[in-house]
Amino acid sequence: MHKIIWIAKRFLSDLIKNRKFFLILFMVGVGVLLYAKLLKHLDLMVLFGPTMVIAYILGGIYYWYSVSYQMEQEKIINKLRGKR
Repeated sequence: MHKIIWIAKRFLSDLIKNRKFFLILFMVGVGVLLYAKLLKHLDLMVLFGPTMVIAYILGGIYYWYSVSYQMEQEKIINKLRGKR
């Protein structure tokens, strides 16, 4: 029981610290659901799978390079400050 309470506390503290990220994640989820409803309404549900795969791949590439960009910027800042 202590482990479950610890996990819940940790989850809530992370949720509070990273509320902007979780809000964006929630909005993306709502967007995916609305997109699926729209495709179902237009009788084009066949397109849902391929478009979600493409969106997932593009999102992963964006995330990968944004993290890489941020690391490069930190290296440049540290170099300018004289830190190694």
